[in-house]
Parts: sequence; C-alpha cells; structure tokens
Amino acid sequence: MSLQKSYDLIVSTKLRRPPLSRDHLHRPQLLSRLDDGLHCTVNLISAPAGYGKSTLASCWIETCGLSYAWISLDRKDDDLRLFLLYFVSALRTISEQACPETMSMLGGLTLPPESFLTERLINEMDMIGVNYIVVLDDYQHIQNQRVHSLLSALLNAPPKTMHLVLISRRDPPLPLASLRAKGRMVETRAQNLRLGPEESIHFLKLMGHKPLDNDLAALLNDKTEGWVTGLRLAALSMTQRQDHEVLLRNLPTENSYLVDYVVAELVACHEPIIQECILKISILDRFCASLCEQICFPDGKSHEGKINSRDFLQKLKDSSLFITSLDDTDEWFKHHHLIQSILQRLLKRRYSSEQINCLHRVASTWFANQGLFEEALSYLMDIEDYDSAATLVADFRYDLMNREQWYHLDLWLRKFPFEFISRNVPLLLSKAWVYQRQARYSKLFELLGGLDGTGESGENDVKLDLALRSEVATLKSFFYFSTGQAERAEEAARFALANLPAHSSSIKGFSLILLALALQMRGKGLDSLKVIDAARNDNEQVNPVFRTMLLTAFCYLRWIGAELVELQAPAELLIETGTRDGLPETVDVGRFFCGIAHFEKNELDRAESYLLPVYRKPVQGELFVPSIVTYCQSSFALALTCQIKGKPEKAWEICETVLLYMLETGNVDLLELCRAFRAELALWQGRTDVAEKWCTGFAPEPLRPVYRFFAPELTFIKARIAGGKRQILEETDSLLVRMILFYQGLHNTRMAIHLRVVRSVVKNLLGDRKTTIQLLSEAIEMARHGCIMRPFLEFTDQLHEMVGEVVTSHPDNIHAERIQRAMRMEQRNISAAPVNTEEGSSPDAWVTTKPLSNREIEVLKSLQHGGRNKDIAKNLYISVETVKRHLSTIYRKLNVENRQQALRQARKYGIL
Repeated sequence: MSLQKSYDLIVSTKLRRPPLSRDHLHRPQLLSRLDDGLHCTVNLISAPAGYGKSTLASCWIETCGLSYAWISLDRKDDDLRLFLLYFVSALRTISEQACPETMSMLGGLTLPPESFLTERLINEMDMIGVNYIVVLDDYQHIQNQRVHSLLSALLNAPPKTMHLVLISRRDPPLPLASLRAKGRMVETRAQNLRLGPEESIHFLKLMGHKPLDNDLAALLNDKTEGWVTGLRLAALSMTQRQDHEVLLRNLPTENSYLVDYVVAELVACHEPIIQECILKISILDRFCASLCEQICFPDGKSHEGKINSRDFLQKLKDSSLFITSLDDTDEWFKHHHLIQSILQRLLKRRYSSEQINCLHRVASTWFANQGLFEEALSYLMDIEDYDSAATLVADFRYDLMNREQWYHLDLWLRKFPFEFISRNVPLLLSKAWVYQRQARYSKLFELLGGLDGTGESGENDVKLDLALRSEVATLKSFFYFSTGQAERAEEAARFALANLPAHSSSIKGFSLILLALALQMRGKGLDSLKVIDAARNDNEQVNPVFRTMLLTAFCYLRWIGAELVELQAPAELLIETGTRDGLPETVDVGRFFCGIAHFEKNELDRAESYLLPVYRKPVQGELFVPSIVTYCQSSFALALTCQIKGKPEKAWEICETVLLYMLETGNVDLLELCRAFRAELALWQGRTDVAEKWCTGFAPEPLRPVYRFFAPELTFIKARIAGGKRQILEETDSLLVRMILFYQGLHNTRMAIHLRVVRSVVKNLLGDRKTTIQLLSEAIEMARHGCIMRPFLEFTDQLHEMVGEVVTSHPDNIHAERIQRAMRMEQRNISAAPVNTEEGSSPDAWVTTKPLSNREIEVLKSLQHGGRNKDIAKNLYISVETVKRHLSTIYRKLNVENRQQALRQARKYGIL
C-alpha cells in the first residue's frame, strides 16, 4: 500500500474488508441469516469481542455478490467530521465520484448545520446507481451523539439502494426498537455466533490440529462455550504441549482469563528476541516492516543478524495468532484487538513507563517522517507527551495554513488540554488563527490580550523568537485595523512582513492585506497599490493562496474607495483563479465582490446571479466555512436584492436561514451581526418594532472601521430616523456628524457616501433644505466615479425632489441625472400591497403609482378615523410638519388633492 499524502485524515487500510484466513470456518446458516437481512434496512451483528463478527461479515460480503463499502472504526473516529470522511471515502470505493457535495463541505473549518448535512448525504447516497452494502465495523468505538443522530436520520430515511451492516460489541444508541418493530432489522447475536461441538471439531481440523477424542472435544467446547477466539487460542496452545487433557482441564472458565492465560503461554514459547518484538509492537494500531524495524531495533541493528523485521512479521503471520493482513500485498498488518490488549498488559509488566513512552515517541517520529501526522500526533497523545506533540504541531502548522487546511489545525489543537495551550505560544497562536478564520473575533481579541508584550515591540519580546513575534504582530495588526488604529496597524504589519519566515505564505499574505488597508486608511492609497504590485512581482512567493490574497487586498481597496468600476476585474479574476486552482473560498470571495458591486450600481439581476450561489452553499451542503463572513455578507446583499425586486418573503427567508445557521454553529459574533441585519431588513419591510427593539441593545460608539457590505451602525441610524421625533433626529444628526468625520479620517469613501445620504434625509426631516441639497451634492459627486446608486434609491420618497434640485442646479452632472431617472423608475414599481379588485377597481391602475411606505399607510389609517394633523402627530410620535410632508407625498402618489380623495383611492387600491 502506498503512503498517504500529507495531512490526509484517512487511513486507507481501514476501508479494506478483512481477508479470510486459510482456516476460516464456513457457516452457511449464518450466511443465510444475513441474506435474509438484505430485505431489511439493517443487519445488526452484536456480540462481545472475539466471536467472529467481522469474519462472518467479510465472508458474507465475499459470497453475496453486491458492491460494498467497509469501514473499520476505532476510538480516533469518534468525531462527526472524521466519521463522515471515512463514510464518504468508503462510498467512493463503490462509485468514484460519490457524494461530491457532502465531501466538499467536510473541507471547512466548521461543519454546516447537521440538518443540511444529513439531508445532502442521504440524497447523494440515493444517487449511487447500484445496490450496495455499507459495513460499519467496531461501531462500539463511536460515543459521539452527533454521529448517532446522523446515523439515526439515515436509518429513518434510508437510500433505496443501501443496506447497512452494523458490527458492534454492544447495542448502539440507535432506534433499534423502532427498526425491530417495523421488521427493518435482522439481528445476529452471541448465541447465534457460538460454535457447536461439531463445528468446534471441524474448526480444529481446519487449523491443522490432530483430531481430539470425543471427551476432550466436548471439554474444549465446554471450556470455551463455543467462543471462536477462545477455541483458536486453546488449539494453538495445544500445538505447543503434549498433555492436552491437563492443559484443557487447567484452562480458566472465564473468557477474559482464558485469553490472558493462553496468550502469556504462547508468547513464552518464543525465543526472547521474538518475545521482545511481539510486546513492543503491541503499542501500534497498524504496522509494517519498516515501522517494526524502528520500534524493535531503533539502533538499526537486527539483533546481531539473528532476525530482521520481515522475518519477524512472517513468523507472526505463520502463527495465525498475532496479526492480520490489512492489504493484498501483505505490507500492513494489525493485531486482533483482544490479543493487542493482552500484549499491552504484558508489556507493562516487563517494561517501565519511560521505556514504553520511548516506543511511542519512536512510532510518532516514524509516522511524522512519512507525512502521516494525525497518527504521529496520536502516539504522543496516548502517553500525554504534550511537549513533543506541541513541537510536532509547531513544525508543520505553517504548512497546514498555506494549504488552507484549517480543520486539520483545529483538530490537532482540540487534542490538547486548554491549560497547556494557554502556556504554549505556538499553540496559542494557532488557536488565534482558528478563531480568526471562524470570525470569532471577540475570542481572538481576548486571546491577544494575553499576549501583550509579545508583539512587534515590548519588554517581553525576548521570550519569543523572531518568527513568533512576527506572527503576533500580524494578529495585532488585525486588531489595530479593526479598531481604527491605522498607524499602529501599519507598523505591526511592516514588522511582520520583514521578519516572518519564508514558508509562512498564508500569514505573509494576510499581513500584506493588513498593510495595504492600513495605508489606505491613512490616506496613502497609492502606496497601498505599490505594496500589492511589489508583492505580485515577488517571484519567490509562488503559493497560490498568497497570490489570491493579493487580489483580495486589491478588491477591498477598491470597495472601500468606492471604485466599483476598477473592482470588477480583480473580482472576476478571483473567480477564475479560484476555479482553476481548486480554491472554493477564493471563488466565493470573487462572487461576493462582484455581487455587491452590481448591487451598489443598482444592477440587481447581475448582483443576484453572483450572490445566490454563495448563499445556497450551506443549503446544498457545500459551505467552506473559512469563508463564513463572505457567506453572511453575501446573504445579506442577496436578501436586500430580493426585497428591492419585490420578493420580501424570500428576503426574510434568507435572513432567517443565515441566523439559524449561526445559532446552530454557535458563532456568537456573527449571530449578533445577523440579528443586526434582521433589524435592517425589518426596516425595509416596515417592521419598525423589530428594529426599535434591536436598537435598545446596540451601541454605535465607539466607532469602528467598516470594510464589508453590511454596517449595523447605519441600521441604527435608520431605525432612529423611522421614529421621527425631532429630539431624536437632532441627536442622530450629531451622531452622523461624528461618524462622517470618523470615516473621512479613515478615507472610507463608500461609508462617507452612505452617511451623507442618510444625513441628508435627517436634515430634510428637520427642515434644513440647504444642508440637505449640499450633502446630496457632495454624496453624488463622491459616488460618480463608481456609478454608485443604491444609497440614494433607498430614500427615493424623501430625496427625489432634492435630487431634482441638484440636477437643476448642476445640469452637467450626469450621475445626478442617472440617479433621478432611477428614482422615477422606483416610483413606478408595482405595490407589494394586495389589490382590491372589487367594485370595478382596476389592478392595472396601481401599476403606474408608487407604493406607500409603512409610515404613510399609518398616516392614512389615522385619516380614516378623522384625526387632525396635531392628533396624528401625537399618536405617531412625529412632528406636525412631518405629518404635512407625509400627506403631501400621499396625495402625489395617489394622484389626489385632499384627504377624502386619498381615502377613496386607498380603499380602491386595497391599501385600506
């Protein structure tokens, strides 16, 4: 068997059906029992160790003629992702491309919600075009409730072509009673597997044992109680002795003692060098000649030439006792689990703890040298040698990061006690990177707080080498950037880039993004572009992930600078590069930037075409969770696109789906962001109570940089505006002034545009027409180069007249005219309100008018109760002037001149 690729979590020998030994006892009645189970969903083979469960299943698979997938589970597979990796990999031995979407979602740092995952797995298993059997051997090792839940769901709605064989030493916590009651399960248990007297005699003959007289055969069967392993061990023991009757009468009657007794005797029959080797390799879950050489003869000498590792393995193979072949080439072997546990007990009696620990370290080194790091780490964890394990992780973690194999890194870290991680800086930094990729920023920044003084400067720097200090500096730069400390972010990023080791491409790429953004934040946009260009021309940096990070940096700069025309090309290149190099996260980032650029330009159909595939990924089981922020932000933009296109139910569904995902994955930081967006969407849909409730728990200050699509700060402002009280509007205006100054100071043109538009709405509501037009003129000029439209169109009702004045006073302002035309189109949209078609009203009549806002409908409802402007203002907590403006807008939209006409038209169109 060839060695695995580096960081492969799958040990391929575990996907092989155990071969049948030459002395295998064919048992037709049991095979027939399993054949009967083919008409059911499950064949359960449940019995204690050593009853021949796996051998029976292997024999049946060989004879039944169906395609099969076999998984030999062990204690290391008690993890939902690892279990699924083996499960899908086993299915791919039947159909090479089986379950592609399920496999794709296993590449992320965090799994999608289990409901999505299970549904996708079942659907894809149902698409395998042949009848097949899935064998889960040694299922008793699985304790994880998430695995049990997934398998229970699979059994509840099984693929029509699948038959499951469960082999376990005890009944698993699955819906067995339900399966049994519905006749969907056939059970084979210890009483079925026990050998009868005649079968025992036949089995001994197959082993080459001389026939026993009837009394001895009966005694042997009575002592072993038809237990296959006990019978085999007793027979092997008899080959070493002549006094069979004495031996059999001295055999313990309890199976566990029988195994201990016989194995000890069999080991003692070998010469000392063989005994030593047998005991030493008992620490190994699987082994080959090269590995045995290292374990048994670490000095490179095969005991003065008396035996070598291949001869040793051949002796064990010939004994039919100690090892089983795992492949067709007899390269890899394993012990029978019962034998291995006995040998390990004998090893502990003969060798000290430190000697045994040394064997584990030798095994770990061998596996690490073959690139099999999961197994290398497990041997160190078995002896709780966390220091050596930490060194192993430190040696190879950069490689994992460069390959975007974040789950592997997280899996390694979860093997350590948290107390140990907190004292080990390389592991602590690795944990920090996992938090960063998961967008768990509060945890990341809390962890960084414990690294004070270990960054780019500080009196404690001597405690860390330069590489670790540079890595801390990168994370500190991210913190400084996230909190608006541009100068410190630039300083830290430069320190990191100057001192990071050459092989840390992923961290270097991230540092370069931070440096470019920090320079842009300081108003050095040209310098940031030069930094990216210089890195692109660095031929030493050939890592594809590093190259895509440069494109990502370029996209962020164009987005923040509101240069949407220049954003399109690098975003498309991200899609092209990610597709070519097999980097799905990169593809998603490219789609995100293309989608939000089209959204801002009011090209909604094109925006939807880019954003929809990113949103659909968790639903289809394709989510690569390192791009979880991209997924969230893309979904937000898609929801607003649907809302504007007249699909409010779809918009709300998208919002709730993303929120549910964050609840299921437990990402607290992104959960709060999703709740903020739900408030934003609620405002669009007139659910002001939802937005106002969210506002009570949100603090807009201190202000932080905004460099993605959705900004909760803007939602807070818009929710305050919806209230309409003058005092609140004045307070909001003061906040907007501070925000505009803050984002201008960060040279964030996109936010500056949005804030000016929103402040123009506030000033308009406060009756300051001059400032309103001034702010609009500034915003339109800033948006001109990027053809930005949406911030203006969002407030068409409030600003269309003011935009008209800008066009009138600046007739050469092409972008203002473009916005004005778009606003006219907005006003001709079809109302989302239901149409009253009774009494001759024409549905088409409403097509040429602008739908009323929720606030305007509230004013209309107050009118039908005969309320005066003063009464309406009091009831709605708005000023009388605001009521008058609403009435003027209502009259215009309904093409009427007074209250009575407005009420008649509203009833005609089904608004009231």
